[in-house]
Order: sequence, then C-alpha cells, then structure tokens
Amino acid sequence: MKKIERMLNEEKQRIDHKQAPPELEERLRTALSNEEKHRSFRIPFIWKTVAAIMLVVILAGYNYQALAYYGKRITGFDGVVSDTLQDLNEAGLGQVIDKEVPLKEGVTMKIDGLMSDENRLILYYTMTSEKGNLDEPAYTFHPSKITGLFTDAKFESGGGQMNQANTELKGTYTFEPPCPFAKELTLHFNQLNKQVTFDYDPSKAMEASIKQNINEEVTVDAGKIRFDTITATPTLTTIKGTTDVNINQMIQPFENIRLMANGEPVQPKGGGYSHSFGRTNFELEYDALPKNLDNLELKVEKFPGSEMVNEKFPLKRGETLNVSGYDIVIKDVSVTNKQTKLTVVTDESVKLKNVSIGDQSHQTPLTETVNQKLNKEKDHLSVERTLIFDSPASADYLYIESMEFMKPYNKGIQIVGN
Repeated sequence: MKKIERMLNEEKQRIDHKQAPPELEERLRTALSNEEKHRSFRIPFIWKTVAAIMLVVILAGYNYQALAYYGKRITGFDGVVSDTLQDLNEAGLGQVIDKEVPLKEGVTMKIDGLMSDENRLILYYTMTSEKGNLDEPAYTFHPSKITGLFTDAKFESGGGQMNQANTELKGTYTFEPPCPFAKELTLHFNQLNKQVTFDYDPSKAMEASIKQNINEEVTVDAGKIRFDTITATPTLTTIKGTTDVNINQMIQPFENIRLMANGEPVQPKGGGYSHSFGRTNFELEYDALPKNLDNLELKVEKFPGSEMVNEKFPLKRGETLNVSGYDIVIKDVSVTNKQTKLTVVTDESVKLKNVSIGDQSHQTPLTETVNQKLNKEKDHLSVERTLIFDSPASADYLYIESMEFMKPYNKGIQIVGN
C-alpha cells in the first residue's frame, strides 16, 4: 500500500507542475463559440487521464482504510461460523482488523475482523496461549459491550471452536449494532481491566433488504400475540412484538413460531424476551432470507395454551397417561407414614393444574412440587418432577382438573406476497 501511495503522490506532483500547451487557449475559445452547435463533445484523452489520476489520489487520501480492506477476507473461521456468514465473507463483505492485545498471563487475543448490519455486529476473534490452558475457567473471558461515538452496544451471544491442545480458540462475539457515525470502537470485558480499541468503517455495514412494520395480531386462548416489525439483513432476520399471554413457566414459549420464505421454513437462530407492565416484549431471530423472495409468512403453529381436563387416571407405577395428546409417565409412587410422593415425566411445556390423588370418596390436593429436572430426549425436552401430597394412604387415582401446554393453532400472517 505504501508503494502505491508513493507512486500516486509522485504522479500528482508531476501533474501539478505540468503546463498546458500554448495552442490550448485558442482551441478552447473555438470550442466555446460553437457550444450551441455542439452540445455533446468528447473530452481530450489527456484530461481524462488527469481526472482519473486525481480521483485515485482523492480516494487514497480520504478512504485509506477502505482501499486497505479491499480484496481481503477474514480467514481461518471455516466450520466456526454459519454458511450464511461464510458466504458473506467470501463476497468480501467483512472488515479485516488484525489487532492483537495481551489479556492475562500469556493469553493473547487477536480481533481478526468484523461484520455489521442493522441487526448486529459480529466480531471474529482468536485467543492463543502456549500453556494450553484456554479450557480453564480462569481463562474464559466474557465481553460486556462495545462502545464508540453514540454507541453502547451490549453483548448478545458468542461461540467458538478450540483446538485439541487448548492453545487456540477461534470464535465470534455478537453485539447490538453500532452507531453509523462511529469510526472507532472499543471492546470491554467483564471482570477484566482490559479494553481493545480498533478502527471501524461504517460505510461497509450491510443494509437491510426488508425493514417494515407488520402490525398484525394472532388471537390465542389466553390472549394475543402482536407482531410489530421485521428487519431482514444479510446476516439475520429479526421479528419484534409483544404478547399479553402468561408465559412465565414455559422454557421455550416461542419455539413453534415459524418464518416461512417461499414456502420453506427459515432456520431459527434464537431470540429473547422480557416482561414489563404485564406484557412480554419478544424478539425472534432467524437466518437471512433467500435472495429471490416471492412469499414471506409468519406462522404460529403452537403457543402456550390451556385446556380443562376434569378426569381421573389410574395411579400405577410405570403407567403412561395420554392427556390432550401429551404423554404423562408415572415413573414412581412411594407412600410413607405422612406423605405420598408421585414422580412424573412430561414434555417440558406441560404444566398440570389443580392436581389431587385419592379415591371416589376423598381426594387430597397437591402440597408442593420438588426436584424438577430437565432432560433432553431424542426430539424434545422433558421434565421430571416429584409431586408431594400430605396423605399416608394409598391412592387409586390421579385427578387432573386442567393442563397448560403448547397448543396447536396454525395461524398465519402474510408479510410478502399474497
């Protein structure tokens, strides 16, 4: 780059001292007098050359970093990032940083590069340590935020891949998007008095392909789900909205809301939600949309709902009960001189309400639930829990008044297309 700059500067100085030929004045005078007759004219080749060289000089002066990044790729992250991010990197849509900083006791961090758009900023990094201790908790570093001009971007997520010797970790950190006026950003860490400042070129941030209001609602048993906005960028698609449905006891309440592009589901990437003033604000994240988009639809396949059961079931160890399409496995029944303990296994979304045990003449209501344990099954998550009843007598039946679960709705909202 220094050699190119030197050649450009030498050419600029040569042009600055170049004198126009004596006959040029007469030629220009003649050309001006014929302006009305010849509205279009060809620029002499020498002046085209001068203009081109001057343009390169100006670009070199004001966009040095853009020229330095041109043609470079963020290397070494195959298998670490998604296919979407890899394709964007191959297209040269990232920014190469290559800045190193020592963190702690021989551990060095290099910021390899970044990608940014209106949804997020993705920081590519490499941690190295010759001691092979990167797998130890003391050498796990958690970023907190990125700051800059009008920028206070919070950390959102991260992931990486470590080599077998534990001497190198390659990964990514994801943050909220920075301000488009920031030219310099600073990475901050939790519980570590270290900061890393690096250059940032906001002109290389990728633009959104879709950014619009949705303002549509889907009605479910316990309330409504309102979808407010969609922002689709080259790295991610985000849907924001609110709901008044009580989802506090659900582990993954939004997992069955699909984004369908051209009839095919877009891969979910995560999301989050928070509660305020009796409502839940949520943000759903999906992969980037296909380039040729004819149809885009949000589909609420299932959402937390409830149903009256009002049934009794035989209380036997090893029994599997089918309630509203969900299996409830009675794993164990134990009776002491004071209590009856009933261990059940259900889908993680199933919540039994107003449960009791007994016989035809007498029922004992549930006292408390203990020892809840989440298990990963082949195709879903299950919860094992122990129900305690203050009854020393053997019971014949399990009574269930109602149940909360992921209820099918299959309702859709059209965003793009008919």
